Amino acid sequence: MLSRQDTFKYLEELANGNTQTKVDAARALKSLAFNANAEYKEGLLKGGVPRLLMVMISDNASTASLEQATSCMYSMAREHMESKQSLVKAGAMRVLATTLIRHESKQCQLNSCATLYAISCAGREVCKTLATFKPLDRLRTLVNPGTQRTPQDDQLQLFAALLIVNLLHVKGITSKDERAALATSLQRAYDDATETQVRQTIEVGLKRLSSMGSRRSRMASAMGALSLGRKRGDSKAPKGINPSQRISSGGGDGGGAAQGGSGMQGFGSSPPAAAPKSSKLPSLGFGKKKTGYTGSDSPSWNE
Repeated sequence: MLSRQDTFKYLEELANGNTQTKVDAARALKSLAFNANAEYKEGLLKGGVPRLLMVMISDNASTASLEQATSCMYSMAREHMESKQSLVKAGAMRVLATTLIRHESKQCQLNSCATLYAISCAGREVCKTLATFKPLDRLRTLVNPGTQRTPQDDQLQLFAALLIVNLLHVKGITSKDERAALATSLQRAYDDATETQVRQTIEVGLKRLSSMGSRRSRMASAMGALSLGRKRGDSKAPKGINPSQRISSGGGDGGGAAQGGSGMQGFGSSPPAAAPKSSKLPSLGFGKKKTGYTGSDSPSWNE
């Protein structure tokens, strides 16, 4: 039976133990942190857990080390802003987005994608930084696991879709061709998805892509009309066009629920609706059973 009274022992083992001892310590800490309050997670931050987990990843002693380190990162990052920020400062986003999300271990991919999603909920500035590591190509693959899928594939698809939706709320990270390819990929994933929760999330991404395209079209039309008006000697834009006013779209940058069919979940907005009782998405393998959303960056799943 795990006890928080043993936390200092686990911290010591995570810092100075051998490979297996570190794996066991990370496994224990992830379970304790998963549903922990902010005070407990702040204590883990003071104990240097993000740095110690990055050391585990850098050592790359075993696949189990990578799986447990990334799993512990997710437990800390979910519903705790200071942990998200600490992982960003420790350099976790780069290694997760460029290396571990492509690891041969599917569990490592899942943990990495889940952690990146939790971190992305820290805000658009964090998402802008994450976008510089070009994760969308990989996410397009993860969101399309194919028909011979496992429950683990379903959950990986969910986190990939959630992360895509958050990234799409960062301006300028995709070109017209990239948006077209992403829309095709998301539509195929929507058609193949077996979980309602996944389909609803993908639908939000497709709506966001559509609004991005229509916004650019309206802006181009407005600027074209303005340019034409100036050529004719008009002193101001044609009636009804205010070039200084931001042209909004139906899928704005805020509110709503990632699974609710309008808006997005990211950055601390209202949590999405829980998956239907019939859903059978497994947990990531750490912490207590989840049957509903308990925070803005914690998708629901049933065991």
